[in-house]
Amino acid sequence: MFNISGMIKLDVIYDAGVTSGDRIDYTNITTDNPKGQVRIHARESRLNISTSQDILGKRYTTILEGDFYAGGSNSPVNSENISNASSFRLRHAYMSYGQWLAGQTWSNYVDVKSFPETLDFSNDTGQSFIRQGQIRYSHSTEHLIFSYSIENPETDVDFTETGLDSTDAKSDPSIDPIFDFTAKAKYQSAWGHLSLQNVLRKHKVQTDSNSLSEIGYGLGVSGKTQLTPQDLIKFHYSQGIGIGRYIQEAAGAAGILTQSLSATHSEFDLMLLEAKGGYLSYQHTFNETLRVNMSSGFMDIDYPSMDTQNAFNSNTKTLTSFHSNIIWSVTPHMEAGIEYSQVNLIKVSGAQGNIKRFQLSTKIRF
Repeated sequence: MFNISGMIKLDVIYDAGVTSGDRIDYTNITTDNPKGQVRIHARESRLNISTSQDILGKRYTTILEGDFYAGGSNSPVNSENISNASSFRLRHAYMSYGQWLAGQTWSNYVDVKSFPETLDFSNDTGQSFIRQGQIRYSHSTEHLIFSYSIENPETDVDFTETGLDSTDAKSDPSIDPIFDFTAKAKYQSAWGHLSLQNVLRKHKVQTDSNSLSEIGYGLGVSGKTQLTPQDLIKFHYSQGIGIGRYIQEAAGAAGILTQSLSATHSEFDLMLLEAKGGYLSYQHTFNETLRVNMSSGFMDIDYPSMDTQNAFNSNTKTLTSFHSNIIWSVTPHMEAGIEYSQVNLIKVSGAQGNIKRFQLSTKIRF
């Protein structure tokens, strides 16, 4: 079976405070004075191609999907002048056969079914939100699903204080010597599900004088529960040392590379950072066509006490978010909603910033 599906989504945004792109870009919130701004875009629109068939008594499927967020949270420079063109990007490209999956999709550490329902594409802060190449094996019992994977590694250590530029391949000392490993146990029942997951990572950097490596890890719990036929709770919490990008807004802050206090200019220390994050979401359904959602999330990175003039002062330390929306299912394939979002940020230096956003969205699935 061959199938083409997707959606067209239009977002109308008004930022009452500082602007934050076409989706809320949590870690790039500025501390400037408020600047009200409006924006209309359709970049979350999506195209999906899938196939499915039985081979030797087992289901074989393939998925290829993308959207138009290749330029990141903001539209490409000058694109709004004439055409509002946005580049297509790969979201999913994987195949599955029986108990095996291979390709790019959500990390085995991620629990997609526990995501809050928000109009903002970035969702709440503190979530685990990562797609990458992997090989996964799963097996199940009546209520339990166990899954294990090796996944694409990416050392996301901050080199700011050393003067090295992590965006410059010639001066980026990070090395990925071994795959990330994840394991998950998920319990499913009529009331919902509960998921426990972990990830093990090896961070390695190579400088002129030495090679440094540390093992990082993360532990998470997530799920959803149907309290009543009309009331649904979703939640997630993760914590770890060197967990970094497995908490969305902690990406790039799994650790810090600093110059050794008693060393020459070319010697460094690698320190992994502890981070934690999570969210809680509540949904109430009034009837078959009308529902409301409220959710709140947080993220915190434990930076060490250092000189107040250090180069990490501009880094994000704490984030909190709140989303509230009402969504109307106009038809089985079309819905519209309005949402209010608020985000508060605290940097390592103590500087603060916030976002207050109103968003109107319409979505048509095909």
